[in-house]
Amino acid sequence: MRELQTTRVVIIDDDAREGEGLRDALAEGGIPSLIFAGEDDLPSVPLTGVRLAALDADFADQYGTQPDDVVTDPTAGMVAGLLAAENGPYHALIWTKHPGLAESLEEKLADRGFPAAAYTMLAKEEVRLGEGWDVPKILQRIEQDRSGQLGLRFLSEWERAVFDAGVATVGDLFQGETDTEVLRALSYVEREQASAEQKLRAVAEALSRLHADALDRRPGKYTEKVFDPLFGGESKAPTEERRAQLHARLLLGTASPGASPGSIYLLDAIARRLRRPKWFPSIELITRDFGGESDRLEDLETTPVAVEVTPLCDEHRETRIARFLVGVAVSVGETSNTKRDRLRGLKSQAFRNDGPMIVPELGHVDIVWCARLAFTSPIEPVRTLMPISRLRYDVLVDLQSWSSAQASRPGYLSIST
Repeated sequence: MRELQTTRVVIIDDDAREGEGLRDALAEGGIPSLIFAGEDDLPSVPLTGVRLAALDADFADQYGTQPDDVVTDPTAGMVAGLLAAENGPYHALIWTKHPGLAESLEEKLADRGFPAAAYTMLAKEEVRLGEGWDVPKILQRIEQDRSGQLGLRFLSEWERAVFDAGVATVGDLFQGETDTEVLRALSYVEREQASAEQKLRAVAEALSRLHADALDRRPGKYTEKVFDPLFGGESKAPTEERRAQLHARLLLGTASPGASPGSIYLLDAIARRLRRPKWFPSIELITRDFGGESDRLEDLETTPVAVEVTPLCDEHRETRIARFLVGVAVSVGETSNTKRDRLRGLKSQAFRNDGPMIVPELGHVDIVWCARLAFTSPIEPVRTLMPISRLRYDVLVDLQSWSSAQASRPGYLSIST
């Protein structure tokens, strides 16, 4: 039941009674949590999505008999065994009244590869409420110490909004119907003879669109004191390298073998695998088409590439023909600013620039697509190729729409006889 494994708050405390009391107090405020009182409690699969960890700094009750780094090592070990490497940012609530222990635990967490994005040091006796806990006071201290971590606060609110939008999507979709009826009906947006995997992808895409709409319909999902300081003032423009990293995360996904729309290939790799058709874009043709001026590509570190843009509605036809769009990847690191800007600045509507971004096997590049340089191929020879990357779904759809619009313009059709 992987769908039930996600948590947001974890409690690491060797005193199970105190941990259970804190868990119950948080639950009264609608905050679920998990308790871990020893290594035997740790899950076999590390957790992801943890955003708050309440940590007993003196997990083995050694304070006063051992150096601080020895005292805090068991707690750091518990965190390293509990959180997955891809957990993401979290806030550490450190239970101690000794600053030396708090500093030692921070260092230990960093050494183990699990530094927190924000820290709160708090003595348990400060937030006791009789035999229980003063949860509002705990949360107030956490919020106070998180005030300087605007990114963490915004992303936490975004995650909550994503969850709420998912709940709304499921609630809106299954109104008086069984989940089987609705999901099977959604699967028929694909052809009836499509495989189960193809129908699954159709359903997943439909749910994603509904979820995006539900998320967009929640304007009150962020608090003004979070988003206004974060986005309201001036910000420093990122470096070219940083922009390339971010563009790659936004535009590109993980590639996998097997022909599919969005896959990006080296053009030479396709040429070697195909029985070369009568028309196949050569580097000479590519150079000429990019404005007809040889110096646009001359002396530049360029690599011809192709992306599959087969329309999704045609992808499962028996003919199995794949459609490709050609572009050039221009190395940013080895390109003069003047020539790179000229390539980016091509005025014709037939050109489109994606970049800068960091692409596997190509490095830090601009990719410029040309709508006039399109070709088709039997899909079977392409199945055995490994793409160097893949365009994310929404980016692919945008590129397909643009290239289709350009292909409908007069003067684009060429027939070889």
